[in-house]
Amino acid sequence: MTASRRTQADRTAATRAKLLDATIGCLVELGYAATIGREVAARAGVSRGAATHHFPRRLDLIVSAVDEIGQRHLQNGPRSSSRGPARLRRALDLLREQLTSPLWIASTKLWIAADDDPEPYDRMIATETQIARGSAPTRASCSAIRRRPPASTSA
Repeated sequence: MTASRRTQADRTAATRAKLLDATIGCLVELGYAATIGREVAARAGVSRGAATHHFPRRLDLIVSAVDEIGQRHLQNGPRSSSRGPARLRRALDLLREQLTSPLWIASTKLWIAADDDPEPYDRMIATETQIARGSAPTRASCSAIRRRPPASTSA
């Protein structure tokens, strides 16, 4: 039996995934300011050189983590076919899960940091827009809002 060798693309993807997971972990546990390349590389179990190869600047790492968090939010988004009280209960359970999840904590810390730094801010806006567009309930809500007749402007 021959063992299949991993391709360079597989190894690259695995290293990037480790670095992004470590970055999200650092954001949750240490905050934005302490999420630095050396700490991320150590947590990911890769050399500092490997981390720098994949993410030359700290901002590259943070921005990629923002994108990863956005993708995970989309993958873990609400999906429910329930009706009535069961649907409401499921929605509340999902809200609680999301507001206490590491992804939510990391997102919140990134938004706070982005308040003082335009580059992460611009990326956060782009990612949140992508999440909103990729979320069926959000699309349905936005469509319903657009269909409402304009408010009368009589004075």
